[in-house]
Amino acid sequence: MDSGETSSSRGYKDRPEKEIIEHEISDDLAKKILEISMAVLHHRDEVEILEIIGKAATELFPIKKLVIYRTDARTGVWMVRHLVGYDEDQAREIKEVTYTAESWKDTLKISDKIGALTYFAPGEYVLIEDFDKSFYDGVPRNLPPRKDPDEWHPMDFTDTLLFDKDGKQLGCIEIMETTNHRKLSRNIIAQLEILASIASIAIELSHMWTSQESTLDASAKRARVFSGLLNLATRIVVAMDRSEMLVAARNFLSSHLGFMNCQVALLDEREGLFRFVNDDSSGDVGTIFTKTVHIDCDPAYRFTEDLFWIPTMQFTEHRLSQIPIRPVDSKMIKTIQESSHATGKEGESRYDLFVIPLRDHHDDIVAVIYAMDRPDDGMFEKDLLEMMSVYGSIVSLAFRNNDLIEEIVSSNQDIEMLNRLLFHDISGYNTGIGVLIDMATRKDVQDEHRSLALEKAKKQIVLSNDLISRIKQLVFVKEKGTEKMLTIDLVPILQGLAKDFKESSTEKTVSISIDASNNRCLVRGNDLLHDLFQNLLNNSIKYDPKEHVKIDISITRREEESRHWWMISIADHGVGVPDDKKLAIFDKFAPRVSGGKGIGLGLSIVKSITEQFGGRIWVEDREKGNPRAGAIFNVMLPVVD
Repeated sequence: MDSGETSSSRGYKDRPEKEIIEHEISDDLAKKILEISMAVLHHRDEVEILEIIGKAATELFPIKKLVIYRTDARTGVWMVRHLVGYDEDQAREIKEVTYTAESWKDTLKISDKIGALTYFAPGEYVLIEDFDKSFYDGVPRNLPPRKDPDEWHPMDFTDTLLFDKDGKQLGCIEIMETTNHRKLSRNIIAQLEILASIASIAIELSHMWTSQESTLDASAKRARVFSGLLNLATRIVVAMDRSEMLVAARNFLSSHLGFMNCQVALLDEREGLFRFVNDDSSGDVGTIFTKTVHIDCDPAYRFTEDLFWIPTMQFTEHRLSQIPIRPVDSKMIKTIQESSHATGKEGESRYDLFVIPLRDHHDDIVAVIYAMDRPDDGMFEKDLLEMMSVYGSIVSLAFRNNDLIEEIVSSNQDIEMLNRLLFHDISGYNTGIGVLIDMATRKDVQDEHRSLALEKAKKQIVLSNDLISRIKQLVFVKEKGTEKMLTIDLVPILQGLAKDFKESSTEKTVSISIDASNNRCLVRGNDLLHDLFQNLLNNSIKYDPKEHVKIDISITRREEESRHWWMISIADHGVGVPDDKKLAIFDKFAPRVSGGKGIGLGLSIVKSITEQFGGRIWVEDREKGNPRAGAIFNVMLPVVD
């Protein structure tokens, strides 16, 4: 918008003699303007300056409603910063309104210049479909023409511009309604322009104060931030809990670097997406696709090894719809993009997105930190990018360290488990076998006792081999993990197992029924899903003393914690699980349900597989309160639609 462009002065031609009289300012008004000047010129807070100017305008002049706009120094976007005369709800809506520099210029095409800094937009030329509803709430669509040239039309408005010392627009004071329903006179316009000039000077001075304070505080701030980085590094490099470490890293961005929108997400391999971490009990805050994270970490955005920087102008429509970008941010970003395209100016924006990918020891991205939305003042001060680079390096190092610690702890636990299995249980079996074979080979032992000893030795060998087989399976589960995850239908797996058990069982007759609420029950998994349910069904058959074994399987869809799950329930009529063992039976070193010697690894394997697929497992009585009537093993797995 050019303050020097020419236009007609509607309703003010042919009145030169009146104009001379109207430009006089009374001593009383001059005194008030001087008082206002003294009040605002010593203020360092722009918000308070605009409040004083708005209040003064409505007290000194016949103004009922006004809006004060400020322009964004980098993008040229016009934003509402102060209002007078609107109720709370309408004011809230109006504050969301923004205009690009180009659309603001378009507004002046219907305006007449009526002062050195002021433009008047006649309501007759404001198209009904063009005006913003938030400003004209309640205004009828069919308005009668004004009765005389000086009457204030409900859709009239005036803009008195604010300029800095170099002639760059700072914003404007927009009059939306007068108290006497008359146009503002030339005299009032001239006085309002004095007030606007005072506001312009006060705004510039406040920026100078802020800039000076920022310069003086830069060294101290730098020292505080790097001290905070050192403290953060000390805390998170040895952290055991990954979520707590990431939350601490995220909070640092807001507390020390001023980011108002920071998010952390962890990879959920089972669902092929990243799930955002919340540090309270309010549940998930959302998800983002793995593909999007990898696009955010495109080499084109790389600033340093551990830091990526996505400029506001490069956000796509699709990216604007996803976390961490909030709906209110998305609206502002679109306005900034439109304004930049119109003016050809591009630069840093408070909405530029910083991305810090966190990788495991295989160099795969398994977590990501997002940061955006810093205050306009000092948005990209000299040290920010250096601080962000150091921050990214520290957090990446801590994350890799945490991954290594987890692997070491897990390995130690596995070694402890294998030591117990190999040197305690298998050793016990071997000792027993040795004693029995020794007994069977003694000459003084009767044939009957010799046969009995050999039979027991064979059983011990079978048990030992079974345990070794289960150890191999447990190691296989550990190594295979979530490898080659696919979308798999549960129904055919269970149907195939039911058929196999029915046909292969020789000592018992096995009947397995399957009731699925859907024809297809899709989950994310791999070959281990077969092992999971094979172990459970084998367990139900094994611990049912009856010759005819009956097992009922049901698959139902449930919603818990804002997520959808398949619940697979396997109900048997076996010996059941006592209440005091319902949790312990899933432990690696749990005693057998039947009370025999050694440990049962089958359910431990089932639990490991279930958890690796993002699910959970528990056991309950088939008949509530009666463990001896059989058990129901429930497995919950995330739904894939």
